[in-house]
Order: sequence, then structure tokens, then C-alpha cells
Amino acid sequence: MNGPIATAASRSPDPTQVAAELSTALGECQAVFVFHAIDYNAQALAEAIRDAFPRACTMGCSSYGEIGPRGMTQGGVSAFGIRAGVRCAARVLSPEHTFNQGAAVIEDMAQELGTTTAGLSLERHLMVMLADGRSLSEERTVAALAFAAPAIHLVGGSASNNELVGTGGEEDFTRVFLNGQVHDGAHLVVLLELEIPFQVLHVHHFLPTERRVVITRADPARRRVVELDGWPAGQVIEELYELPPESAKDRARFTSNPIQLAYIVDDALFIRSVLWEEGEELVMAGAVDEGAVLRKVRGEALVERTRAGIARALEAFPGEPSGMLLFNCVNRLMEATRQSEVDALFDAMAQTPVAGFHTYGEQLDRLHINNTLTGVIFGE
Repeated sequence: MNGPIATAASRSPDPTQVAAELSTALGECQAVFVFHAIDYNAQALAEAIRDAFPRACTMGCSSYGEIGPRGMTQGGVSAFGIRAGVRCAARVLSPEHTFNQGAAVIEDMAQELGTTTAGLSLERHLMVMLADGRSLSEERTVAALAFAAPAIHLVGGSASNNELVGTGGEEDFTRVFLNGQVHDGAHLVVLLELEIPFQVLHVHHFLPTERRVVITRADPARRRVVELDGWPAGQVIEELYELPPESAKDRARFTSNPIQLAYIVDDALFIRSVLWEEGEELVMAGAVDEGAVLRKVRGEALVERTRAGIARALEAFPGEPSGMLLFNCVNRLMEATRQSEVDALFDAMAQTPVAGFHTYGEQLDRLHINNTLTGVIFGE
């Protein structure tokens, strides 16, 4: 086995067999990320993976679908291993208390790596966050961590499961695990110290229009928008996207094919999804604050723009890429499924070895965003 990065996948239903297959494929590792279908016995799987990689930090979460060497699958396990050139410190956080604890958590992890928060550097350190995708609190956690450690990048995804958010399915929970211990309703934050090159990735397939709306009344804690431009938010969205009212209030339609708005920050788009309309309020996939200005956007060529975005990132990467850890929004998977382009989307992403999962939201630096592919390119 060559190189510092390896990827693996398994379809076995037996946690012990999964761990054995991952161990054979990855070899000895210093850090292992694992993403699994919700159907597994999560505790048994976490323990088996810990035991299979006794010298590694093992961590992961539940998934709506996996990304790995077998393609984009559902019902299995994918894994991303860093064999050399990494040290890690990790903490499991309660969403209710993260905002007040961000600085202390970062300092504690930095000290575990033999440095301080002030000693963290963009070239050597990276935060990865696997969040509880049902918590409605990713924004506060990301903001707290990014404020505490502004000198380094944060990237990640929100843990998902077999049900789309808001459909009321029985599996209405998500899981994260760290070193053999499973946690429901928690955020996992990992601080990596790397001796190999790396670069954060941000790809989407949307283009801005000239149409803007202002959030004039909102409830960010509940991810609700009440008014746009001083009018009932549902009415404005129906007019903006020429939606018949019955379509706008169809939760199943919106959940599988949400409307997109976007922030613009330094000429970059950051997507915020409208999940569905409830009464005259909009239920959002992420919080928006009163006074925020959002753009109407249009999607264009999911596969082609993904392929081009990945190619640009790899071209700009310093040196030879060894693999990518990816966090892909479940709505990108749903769109590819509707267009019969799932395999094509995977091919567009897998321009170097990849592993990851489909998320309920993506993390990038100080933002929680939607309908986006985020991740990390690692080098030799």
C-alpha cells in the first residue's frame, strides 16, 4: 500500500466483518473516518472499528448514503484512512452548550496536540465537524468554533440517516461515534495536525440572478422565515419561483426538491435551502437572520459543474493529490437520482480516490450551508 491516504467500503451487514474488510483495505492508520447506514448496530460497529485500528483515532457518523470506492451506495459503510502524517484530538459536544464552550474546547484540543489556540496554523491544522443533522444547532456550533480558531479552516457535514429531514420517519435520529463510543444528538469536532498538504473544497452548481430578497422577519432558532421584503414569506417565494400554492405547501415535494436561495460573500455563493412552506412561513434547512439579503439562484448542470469544480480544485492543489474526504448534500444525490445521473455524479467527484457521505447540511469555515459539496483534498 502506497501513499498516506486510503479509501474503503463494505456491504457486509456484520460489524465485525465490516471492520475486518476496512482494516484489510486501509492498512495501519493514524486516523480513520467511517460513515454507515443507520441500519447497523452503531455501538457494535464503532467498537469493531476501534479494535481493528488500535493505533488510530476512529470516528464517524450515520449516513443517508455512502461515497467510496464502490461508488455512491446506500445501506453500507465507507471509510477514509490517513495512514501517516497526522495527529488528532477530538471531542464530542452537546449542541445546547457548544456556543459558550467553543473557545475552551479548541484550547483543550490544541493543548492535547502540544500547542495552543494561538499556535494553530492554516498550513498544519484543520478542523473537521460531524454534526447532529437533526439538532437545528449547527450554525451556532460552527460560529463558536470558527470564532475561537479563526486562523484555520473548518469543514464537515451533518450526520444523516435513511429518512429525509422533516418526513417524520421512524428513524428520526442521527449518530456520531468516537473511539468506540456512540453518541445520539451530539456534534463531533476533530482537530487534525497534518504533515501532508491539504486544501478545503467548496463546490455547487448554482448561478446567481439579479433578484434579491431581504429577510424582514425571522425566527433563526427554529429556522423559520416569516417575512421577505415586508410581505408573508410564503407568498413571496410562490411569486419568485412561480409556484402554485398547493405545490409550495407540499412538504414531500419540497423535501425532495427544495428551493434554493444564497448569500454572497466575497463574490462566492453560499446556498440556503427552503425546505417547505408551512402556513405563510418558510421552513429553512439552515438559520437566516433578520436583515440578511439573499439572492434567487438557478441550478445549472449538476454533473458538469461538479466535474469542473473538482478539476479546478485539483489543478490548484500544491503537489500530487492522494485522496479526498467529501461531504455531499443529500439533495444533490436526490437531484442526480431524478436525472438518472448518480453514476455520472460520482465519476465527476472521483477524480482522485474519495470517501465520504451524503449529509443534511455542510460546514465550511464559519458557515453551515446547504445543497453543496464540501471536503478536503489531501496530498502525498
